[in-house]
Amino acid sequence: MPNRVQHDLARIAAAGGGIAFDAGARSLNELLRIAAGAAKGKATVIMRGIATRPTDELERIGAATSRAKASNVTLALRNAPQTFAATTHDCKRVAKEADSAWLRFGPEPPRLDGASDARALAANTVLLWSDTADQPAIAATIDAFAEFRGHLALDEAQGSATVPQLAAAVAAWRKEILNRR
Repeated sequence: MPNRVQHDLARIAAAGGGIAFDAGARSLNELLRIAAGAAKGKATVIMRGIATRPTDELERIGAATSRAKASNVTLALRNAPQTFAATTHDCKRVAKEADSAWLRFGPEPPRLDGASDARALAANTVLLWSDTADQPAIAATIDAFAEFRGHLALDEAQGSATVPQLAAAVAAWRKEILNRR
């Protein structure tokens, strides 16, 4: 992992792999406390955009990044179709508006729209997502994030990956990475 990002993945919340921005302050504070404690003060929590008004989302993101800073936890914004974080442009706009070093990216590149260039998020990415069923997308993800040295989260689209699915995905990732050496 790059030296500029020294945080370890400690915990990924439920709800599709992330914290919904509309989670109450109490539940977010509790998750940040758990994440910080699990990693001895260094953690990453995933935030997944939801479809609401942009001004409401930015207020929630601002509050979340403030609490994350106080807990020494990095927040990673995960893209999702039909949300406030659907495209690379959306993700970069959220990061600019939040203006916080505690907000980074945790994209799932194949879920970005056709006009998005996943490489635009690479510099501030702390985690990558991959669907266990989308093994053809592995090569494109590796191409877009060739210099990335961080965490990879594997899951199935409905969040119910089985052990055989995860084993097959790990094998596919390993094969693709080794084929590039």
